[in-house]
Amino acid sequence: MNIKIRLMEAGDYPAFFSYLNAQLEENGKLGSPLFQPVPREIVKLPAEKEAAFVAGLSKTIGQAGWRRAWLAVDDKSEIILGHVDLRAHQDVNTSHRALLGMGVALPWRKQGIGRALLEFACQWAKETNLLEWIDIEVLCDNKPAFQLYETAGFEKLCEIQDMYRIDGRPEGLIRMALKVRSDTRSGCWSNHNSPGRFTDLNFADHFKTGNINYRNIIRRSVRRIESCTINAHGQSPWTRPNHH
Repeated sequence: MNIKIRLMEAGDYPAFFSYLNAQLEENGKLGSPLFQPVPREIVKLPAEKEAAFVAGLSKTIGQAGWRRAWLAVDDKSEIILGHVDLRAHQDVNTSHRALLGMGVALPWRKQGIGRALLEFACQWAKETNLLEWIDIEVLCDNKPAFQLYETAGFEKLCEIQDMYRIDGRPEGLIRMALKVRSDTRSGCWSNHNSPGRFTDLNFADHFKTGNINYRNIIRRSVRRIESCTINAHGQSPWTRPNHH
């Protein structure tokens, strides 16, 4: 299968929201961890959430409520395999930061698609020259997502116990961040005590052809070592956790 990552378009909305609803049906069920802070009985995205998602895609970066989203799709069938999106913080004076959300459809997990989506969004954020940080929230039980982000270079900033009460149980929350750009224009991925991190990947050439050889990409990626320091001060509250 040839996989490509492309910008979400208006024609994708019906299939995309069906894909999200399928993920909600797995939330904390069928052996999946709880990855959305909602009761397990909720299996459909509320209409107001759909409307807000769509509205954000038409806003300029830096404008309140802006959002950009990309899909990993099969090059021939255009079936949605996964997605990643970046969006504005709700707080004022945070235009230099973005919140990341992502997910991969159940049949396509553990095949490198999540990692490719994560790198694609990070590279895009770096190239905008408007964003310096990407922030992520992860429910504590969602260990696969936490491990993915940690391996990719995101730093754990804090853990909040009992952040939510879902289905009568306390659920903790982990906040993470990655600095994608600094005054010295350091690489998006650094090797700061983590040998598996990426730095300055040129994914565009791979995505134009729709062919992704993840092992070769990784081997060619870890070449430059740069320092990327996470500053935990001045953090603002996030809005909601990611998928997985």
